[in-house]
Amino acid sequence: MLQRLAGADGKVDPERFAQMRERMCSGDGQPAARQASGGGGFRGFGRRGGGDGGGRWFFNLNYQFDLANTVLIAPGVPVLDLLDGDAVAGGGQSAHTVNLRSGLFYKGFGLITFWNYASATRLDGSGLPGSTDLHFSDLLTINFRAFADLGAQEKLVAAVPFLEKTRIGIGMDNVFDARQRVTDSNGTVPLRYQPLLVDPVGRRFEVEFRKLF
Repeated sequence: MLQRLAGADGKVDPERFAQMRERMCSGDGQPAARQASGGGGFRGFGRRGGGDGGGRWFFNLNYQFDLANTVLIAPGVPVLDLLDGDAVAGGGQSAHTVNLRSGLFYKGFGLITFWNYASATRLDGSGLPGSTDLHFSDLLTINFRAFADLGAQEKLVAAVPFLEKTRIGIGMDNVFDARQRVTDSNGTVPLRYQPLLVDPVGRRFEVEFRKLF
């Protein structure tokens, strides 16, 4: 569903999402929710009843707990346990991951937030001289998108006709500039895992202005 709602830049288009929400909401205005059958997730959609142009909201929470995660690269070699210090690429596999999506829409204004969490992992050393275990901290990143449909503000459009069919938006990725901390067995951060090398961008801002002609 997120793929269908995403634009060319891979981000969810609030207008397209609002249209989907309108189709999915029940006609009597009562909130609808369901429990996911296999992913430990909860998804909810709702809106305020009545014909007064009330707001819309959505909430989606998905929690995953990996009980086992092993890989057999080839017959005759040891099985890799990704939850217990082994890895096939990068760090180990997080046992706990949480993804949360929520949003509010009201009279041409909207706010969407994205929360992503992954628990700490470790990568065992090879045992050869100079090798060391690596510990990867847990990581929580928060992103948000907000927009204002200026074309829906009748008084504003009457005063400034140019604003008809326009929308402005702001966004921020990694609100708290979080970076995963990687340390070796001595508690030292290896050179290749310095925070600015792990994530050179960190917090990112964007401003959007859109007008349809």
